[in-house]
Amino acid sequence: MKTSVLDLNVLTRRPGWVLLGILLLSFFLYGQILTAPFVYDDHELLLNSPLIKSLTAPFQNWQMAGPKLLSFWTFAVNYRIDGKHTFGFHVVNVVVHSFNAWFLYLLVRLVYKTPRFKNTLSSPDNLAFCAAIIFLCHPLQTQAVSYIWQRTELLNAFFYFLTLLCYLQGRLNRGKGYFILAALFFICGFYSKGMIVSFPLLALVLEDALFDVPRSRRVFFRCTGAGTIVILLLFWHQAGINEFRSHLLLFLMNITVTMISPAHCYTQLDVVVRYVFLTLFPFWQNLDHAAPLVETFWNPRVLLATGFILFVFSAGFYFWKRNRLIAVGIFWFFIALLPSSLLGGRDPMVEHRLYFSLAGFSLVAASVAMILFAHKEIYGWIAVFFVTVLSLLTFSRNHLWQSPRLLFEDTVRKSPHLARPALMLGTVYLMEDRYDDAAKMFARVIKIDPQSPESYNNLGLIFLRTRRSMEAEEMFEKAIAVKANFTPAYINLGYFALGIGDDDRAEELFKRALTLGKKDSALVGLANIALACGRLNEARDLLEQAIVIEPRNSKAYGVLAEMYQRMGDKTRSLKMKEKAKAVE
Repeated sequence: MKTSVLDLNVLTRRPGWVLLGILLLSFFLYGQILTAPFVYDDHELLLNSPLIKSLTAPFQNWQMAGPKLLSFWTFAVNYRIDGKHTFGFHVVNVVVHSFNAWFLYLLVRLVYKTPRFKNTLSSPDNLAFCAAIIFLCHPLQTQAVSYIWQRTELLNAFFYFLTLLCYLQGRLNRGKGYFILAALFFICGFYSKGMIVSFPLLALVLEDALFDVPRSRRVFFRCTGAGTIVILLLFWHQAGINEFRSHLLLFLMNITVTMISPAHCYTQLDVVVRYVFLTLFPFWQNLDHAAPLVETFWNPRVLLATGFILFVFSAGFYFWKRNRLIAVGIFWFFIALLPSSLLGGRDPMVEHRLYFSLAGFSLVAASVAMILFAHKEIYGWIAVFFVTVLSLLTFSRNHLWQSPRLLFEDTVRKSPHLARPALMLGTVYLMEDRYDDAAKMFARVIKIDPQSPESYNNLGLIFLRTRRSMEAEEMFEKAIAVKANFTPAYINLGYFALGIGDDDRAEELFKRALTLGKKDSALVGLANIALACGRLNEARDLLEQAIVIEPRNSKAYGVLAEMYQRMGDKTRSLKMKEKAKAVE
């Protein structure tokens, strides 16, 4: 009997070889971003967070870490090993992504051991491998993998997969140990990001889809789900409980930084449809999608989106009797997206929220590929072509992620009316000493958003470096006028005052910054004043305090080097210079 060129059974039935292949492909696709610098929220939420300064910090400040406690601990480990060098951070992200794809492969193989799927497919290993490769190669995964801060999304999926694997093993083997492990992995997933809270709903779908659940239980599950939706809709529009609802919304906003208002929900209906089309046609990826808030359900976009979602759900119920894995994939996509859509951050639409949902899409795509391949081998080659296209798109997208300038130029081009991408691009130009280009970007931001303290502050830095001192001072003061607690402007204005010999004003500004945050930078500023006045011991004490707060503050070591130079201690001065260079 002739063996098909596309017969992968020899490889796909061996999990170890599959894992090796996935790791090699993953590092091929993401290898170019391994040395890419920190971008976007990596600076504010990660590098400036006290939770990564030591291995115990996340646990000592567990209330601050919240549902990202475990993610912060992994960042702390990377920071302890590599400091501000990104290589280790990226390697961990790529490895976790690889294991997530492998877990999907193992999960599909396990599905075909359940009562409803057993002996229904001659080569489930091929389908499992196909689903894993689609999940691995899809270009929408790049934001979760290449964007260091979004490791939270990767770890959430990592423990979600492990929870599902243990749960299914427990159901198949009736072993309590697996359920205990599932519970532990669920807790780990919750403290990675928290979006694993959709697991009970997905487990209900899998329970009904994979196992011989008695009819009465099926009816109970379905009635419970439908009843919950109806109750929520009634609750949402019940006039008598508006006060309770407002208190609940404020409570959730404090936790999730999102106001779960009717307008937010209407907007998410439109966004979910955009996610579906972006998943099917991933050619318009953008770091900052513009998704305007929709105030009413009767908006045509929301009505069309609602109709489309109902159509997709109808397709899921249609396939429930014909190809249950396709149905599971459809429901998986939406269930995994539900928590992040409702409880996500301030941005209505971001690609990394699709990370775990794409496992559902991969199940659908792989199932369709296997059905078509069963009829004609040419469809198998079409599937190979499809995966190749996804891989090329991923590789191309990662070309942008390896350079903040390329990434933000692409974002500004695609979202010209948004202030944030222009601010980020201007900051990159400023770091590259392209002052004219940077000034144009910051002026553009101010035109879009006149209340942007970062833009005024950065314009001040440009004017300061181009010897336009009076204009620089004006910009720093405008930044403070726009936002009274904007610490960087106080720091920069303090150095400006120090530069023109106004030590008293500089000291006042640094002390003000000390009360607002950036304590290590404020202490270095005060140390510069003490050093200028010849108070060497005071300067040393202030710098040592700054280093305790931020052990990798290169400016603190640089000022220490200058101080020791003045004291005539060349050995210590050289040592501090080397330390400053090492932590830059």
